[in-house]
Amino acid sequence: TTTGAGTIGIYGDSYGGGNGSYNGVTFNGGTTIQSASGNITVVGALTNANTASASGVSFFNTAATTGSVQIISSAGNISITGKQYASNASTYGIGQWSNGNVYLGSPSSGSFTATGNVTLYGSNYSGAGNNTLNIKTTGAVTLAPTASAFTATVSNLNLVLSGSESSFTLGSATNTSAITLATNVSIKGPITVY
Repeated sequence: TTTGAGTIGIYGDSYGGGNGSYNGVTFNGGTTIQSASGNITVVGALTNANTASASGVSFFNTAATTGSVQIISSAGNISITGKQYASNASTYGIGQWSNGNVYLGSPSSGSFTATGNVTLYGSNYSGAGNNTLNIKTTGAVTLAPTASAFTATVSNLNLVLSGSESSFTLGSATNTSAITLATNVSIKGPITVY
């Protein structure tokens, strides 16, 4: 947690090895990353991966944990980038396991409403069918590929927007992969899906 406009940067790079699932960055249950009003940047990459379930950025992991993951800032922008292992198409850029919910922008308690933009860049996405990815902000929300297109179909994306977002963009103008949303989306501003 930082005070004022202090920024937070988290960077991880996994080379795999062993028999476990090694991610670039892993957020387990009960984790809160918070800046009072500064930007938060997370970048996770797989330089190598020994299992198909590895992610550049992973919300939870194969082991069950308790509590939600929260990455929150009242006024700062939040940017999360996850890059899969290019030589293993079964790995993920950003993955969420069905062990808990994720909150981006505003806290689960509702103690404040974020005003910054929330952006997720992923080679691809693996959603959690039994849990939600919750985003609440009055800023813009974007989920886009790290390159010109997602490397695989985006499915089981159990996304919940608060409705106060100024815009929502899913994909990019050059994306050629299919996208399946597991929930309805309704916000104040324009919605663009590629």
